[in-house]
Amino acid sequence: MTPLDDIFVLDLSRILSGPFCTMMLGDMGATVVKVEPPPRGDDTRLWGPPFINGIMNSPTFPPRDLWLSGYSISYYYFGYVMTSMLGLFTGTPATLAFNLMIALIFGLSAIGAYGILYNLLATRQTSNAEGQSSSLNPLPSFLFPLLSPLFLLLIANMEGFLEVLHARGFLWKAGANFWTWLDIPELRDVPTLPFGWVPDRFWWWWRASRVVQDYDLSGAWREVIDEYVSRNLPSIVLRPLVAARFAPEL
Repeated sequence: MTPLDDIFVLDLSRILSGPFCTMMLGDMGATVVKVEPPPRGDDTRLWGPPFINGIMNSPTFPPRDLWLSGYSISYYYFGYVMTSMLGLFTGTPATLAFNLMIALIFGLSAIGAYGILYNLLATRQTSNAEGQSSSLNPLPSFLFPLLSPLFLLLIANMEGFLEVLHARGFLWKAGANFWTWLDIPELRDVPTLPFGWVPDRFWWWWRASRVVQDYDLSGAWREVIDEYVSRNLPSIVLRPLVAARFAPEL
């Protein structure tokens, strides 16, 4: 028995936001009928949406799901495979596994980030105790490392607020400025006139999931995996595992 067992939803939306909403309604038990234009269907089918229900309920692998039926397995699958396996091992239904995994990733990432900074500070304090001088006067060791998960998981999600400031022309001036130093695509460009409170760039809200930039030693731009959104992608699921791997080395 699930919360929305008696609810019927006719989904006429397309491209991510609406289908994602009705997918969550379906996860909670609603009967969802999704209408899509033939022959390709919704564009989101090519983006690798959630597969947990298919993985947990299919008798064979590759899973029988509505999105990738007839296609090869995308790399997106492996994050969902890990999520589904945890759900199967713990007896958690697919209706809860996705959201629980998001919370688990957040919590484990916070612990991993905290552990890295804690160990770095502990190493520094040990060196100071052995006679090395330091001009720093840090907060107590259990409190100061909280800055690490704060920056990683909370402040890193402020891109939407930056979009509003940029649309208002705040801190913009000719030449080098705050925005060129920040170096987020579109935000490093000249704001559109007239200034306003609401960003009007097409899909401006999507930029929050694509903020990481990288350059080689010669200064040339390099493409990196910069997709940090609320999905169980392998790059997201592995974040706390990577932190757990390096924290003991510090």
